[in-house]
Amino acid sequence: TTTPVVFSAVTEPISAGLVASYNPEPNSNITGVSDLTPVADQVALFLRVTGARKLGMVYTSSEANSIVQMEMARDAAEKAGAEFIAAAVANSAEVRMATQSIIDRVDGIYIAIDNTVVSAITSVADVAAKAGKPLFNADTTSSEGIPFFMSWGFEYYNFGTATGKLVERIIKGEKPGEMGTTFLNDPELVELWINLDVAHALKIEIPSDVMAMASVVIENGVKEFR
Repeated sequence: TTTPVVFSAVTEPISAGLVASYNPEPNSNITGVSDLTPVADQVALFLRVTGARKLGMVYTSSEANSIVQMEMARDAAEKAGAEFIAAAVANSAEVRMATQSIIDRVDGIYIAIDNTVVSAITSVADVAAKAGKPLFNADTTSSEGIPFFMSWGFEYYNFGTATGKLVERIIKGEKPGEMGTTFLNDPELVELWINLDVAHALKIEIPSDVMAMASVVIENGVKEFR
């Protein structure tokens, strides 16, 4: 109640119980930065590029942010006319089995910002690769070294600087309740990674306009920044 609290990279601060609204709250002593990615846009792009009609997702049932993103992904898939098939896990040890339970019933796998699932993303990638199904990972950091198809997310260094700016404003006298929740909406802060090696293996052609959006392209095992 007396010391300002600044959260960083909390995907869904309302569901996490940190704030009641994204807008300024005069009586609140909490502010921070959310790392919620553009889930609806991610799903729409993934479905468009792959032509998938059945989208699979593994999420953590005990994480508020995971449930919110699962619901957002489900709504986006249904809006695009695709069937949505989800598998819930309680811990990282269940991720591989959960992925295996749905992999034969889906055309592709979408993974959101989910601490538990992302910690076992190699298991998801392995199951998807063996089944010949494309994987979309919303966390680019964990996409390093795995056979993902597309990855669209944030460079987390930017959350450190954004959080630092909030702390600076508080030190200079601004009240946390006057700030509201900060979202990194600048398109330049979001990176799209495309793995052409996986695309070629799956015989999926990437549209030219999507390639033009890519910040990172992997081809012949080489990571190229654009």
